[in-house]
Amino acid sequence: PQAGQLVTCKAILKNQGDASTGVFNVKWYLDSSQVGLGSHKSLAPGETSNDNVRFDWTPTVGRHGFYFAADCYRQVSESNEENNNFSKSVTVADNRKPDLVVTGIKFYNSSGQEVTDLIAGQKVTCKAILRNQGSVSTGRGFNVKWHLDGTQIGYGSHTALAAGATSNGNVSYDWMIPTAGSHTLKFTADCDNHISESNEDNNLYTI
Repeated sequence: PQAGQLVTCKAILKNQGDASTGVFNVKWYLDSSQVGLGSHKSLAPGETSNDNVRFDWTPTVGRHGFYFAADCYRQVSESNEENNNFSKSVTVADNRKPDLVVTGIKFYNSSGQEVTDLIAGQKVTCKAILRNQGSVSTGRGFNVKWHLDGTQIGYGSHTALAAGATSNGNVSYDWMIPTAGSHTLKFTADCDNHISESNEDNNLYTI
């Protein structure tokens, strides 16, 4: 379920006995508070309900617990009275926030062609792939950083990024004279935590 988007919760209720139930009542609870009570028609032997087993809910952000009780007033004499209830928990994320995600770093030579093999002494442009995969704009600018082998080599601002947009802004760094050997390059978006996001753990990429 998405925050703010109406959903219908439906309990799966069946009479697995060999006789009809007669009329009975049902209840819904949300986060331990009763939110529904009503009558249910008689269920025939083996019948699965399409009657009063639904509850309309507009989710709010956070973790919630649901509880559905059939024959809540014990109007039906049953062969098993212990299986009339069902509970379930669900976590609702805040989909009304931006979510900056960095999914890769690519390298380009002086001609603008993408390269995968870097050569010592030959300049390359490193470009991070940054996207706002949230449902709303970041609403404001944020800062980005580059690190090479654990040392900060770049820091600057980035303009606001619209929902669903991939950046064409400040996501590049010119590595003027790569040296031979193994290196670690890291790009971090919103490095100063100016943007409140639905996921704060996917803002950096290391290669």
